[in-house]
Amino acid sequence: MLDRNAKILRMNPAAERLLGADLKIISQRLCSADPKATAALNLALHTLIGSNEPTTVIPLILLPRVNRRPLLIHAMRPPAICERASAPCQAVLVLIDPDAHYLPPESALRSYFGLSIAEARLAQHLASGEALEDAAKDLGISKNTARVQLKAVFTKLNVHRQAELVALLAQLIDLPNPASHA
Repeated sequence: MLDRNAKILRMNPAAERLLGADLKIISQRLCSADPKATAALNLALHTLIGSNEPTTVIPLILLPRVNRRPLLIHAMRPPAICERASAPCQAVLVLIDPDAHYLPPESALRSYFGLSIAEARLAQHLASGEALEDAAKDLGISKNTARVQLKAVFTKLNVHRQAELVALLAQLIDLPNPASHA
């Protein structure tokens, strides 16, 4: 959460974990190790906070990192939080680490959808954005076996394309693990 000067008011623990050599807080502002990225972020935030539209959303901001994919930043002014010009919070940043893999628990996929162990593991790999060929290699199965398992997953989850599967599984990341409730 940012104030009217784009200074950080509050960060959640997930955002704090992204801080390090590539992303720091300097003088209460979010700064990239890349000065050009910091300048672009500051310009975008100035534009956003200076806008009279409470629902303004600016284009996605990329902050480069060494030996990793760039962090993605969505900056916005949600009306529920930034409804008044005098409100302490004037912008919200959502930081996304494309290298983080958030997966639905294998046991949840098996329990809720009736997937076999092999199908659940394949679904997890695909949910993380991995290509079918790479998932097959990681799982030590042939590409053909992966295709057969994928067809079974599609049938059991009532989807028709890999993109639909990934979208569905993305919604299920916080599924409770049935094994932990036993």
